[in-house]
Amino acid sequence: FLKNPVEPPAGARDEYVADYLGLVQEIQSQMRKIEQEQSSRLAAISSEQVKIAHAEITVLVKQEQFKDALDKVTNYKDKFAKGEFAQLDTFVNESVKQAWLSAKDYADNRYKDFQAPGLPKTVSDQALRDARARLQQVVDRFGMEEYVSLAQAMLAKYPTP
Repeated sequence: FLKNPVEPPAGARDEYVADYLGLVQEIQSQMRKIEQEQSSRLAAISSEQVKIAHAEITVLVKQEQFKDALDKVTNYKDKFAKGEFAQLDTFVNESVKQAWLSAKDYADNRYKDFQAPGLPKTVSDQALRDARARLQQVVDRFGMEEYVSLAQAMLAKYPTP
């Protein structure tokens, strides 16, 4: 239509465009507004999906289901290509590192308690059970091979109560 406002199917006709220049310019202006609105709506949809994804992933991270959280980020990336999901990848990866360091420190400290001389047997046995339980939680929940294998290696070093 913009190239031939009189007979659009006939193809471009410069004389018709010149005759209807004001109308063509107005339509071009409106088309730009429509394109901007479409872009704005797509961005709003994507940003809303990022918010929804963030809420869902936060729940999974709190439950220490890091592999599931990364899978969910991937699913959102696939569905909403224009969304800014990179920050969620970073959030999950940083969270799993922190959770692993925390779990490792806890298990190490409880194992040191187990090995401490002079503790009653019941207290030292409980410390060993606590250390093993925390590492087993890592194995059961994290789902990321790197951290699961580290936890399993530590578990293998600890005696069975």
